[in-house]
Amino acid sequence: MNTLGSGIPNWKDRDAYLKYVDIHDRSWRWEFLRRDPDYQRAWERAEKTDLSEWRVPAREDKQLSENLFRLHNLFDPKMVRNRIGDAFIVRGGSTFKYLKSEDALELIDKLNIPPESQMDFLRSIIKDVLVLSDAANDGDLSLAIFDLNRPLAEQLKNIKHLLEGQQKYYKEKLIPFRKHKKLWPRYLRMLDAQAQGDPGAMEIHKHLLHEAEQHDVYLYDEMNVDNPATLVSDWQTAANEVRNKAIRYL
Repeated sequence: MNTLGSGIPNWKDRDAYLKYVDIHDRSWRWEFLRRDPDYQRAWERAEKTDLSEWRVPAREDKQLSENLFRLHNLFDPKMVRNRIGDAFIVRGGSTFKYLKSEDALELIDKLNIPPESQMDFLRSIIKDVLVLSDAANDGDLSLAIFDLNRPLAEQLKNIKHLLEGQQKYYKEKLIPFRKHKKLWPRYLRMLDAQAQGDPGAMEIHKHLLHEAEQHDVYLYDEMNVDNPATLVSDWQTAANEVRNKAIRYL
């Protein structure tokens, strides 16, 4: 039985997964996110609202929801993708390297720092350690901050160095991940099979081999191996890895 209800296809239904091939990245993110056990548990703990399709994250899940799930509110895992894509928080530069901006502003309020001294106080916190948001490690946007009271040449040099490092990290993580995008529908099926009673590697292999024999000769050749259980186990491992990366990088 499908533990998520009718929103998730039956893993045995090949045709149900063909529609996933050309969907947008945000839709891919949602398809993997709603299959994530941590997300499903957060949904169960969340506070219900008047609208059944979304809930307010529990206090212990708020940071996880905004920083990893990138949602202010949690949506029903059964929801179809075209109703969720625009709800994700846009990934980008939003924090200082050693201090979140909202923490700095909260500190200003607590200390009752007068307006004319607030900028000097912020400078004393940030100093010259800045300067790219640490969120750049998980996305394709970054935010730089410059002190206009200091010479720009050295700051530009430092920012360029940091940007190049972040870009290298981003490309190394994202490009290999995208190269195997054509396999992602298969990985959704692996995740769904696990969630829908986990029939076991041999049963999954038997079903997919019969399916490939009818529809996909290349996949049939790939699956016609001496140790089918190992092949399916490798697919299941890859499916979980791709799910985790999709949640972080898409």
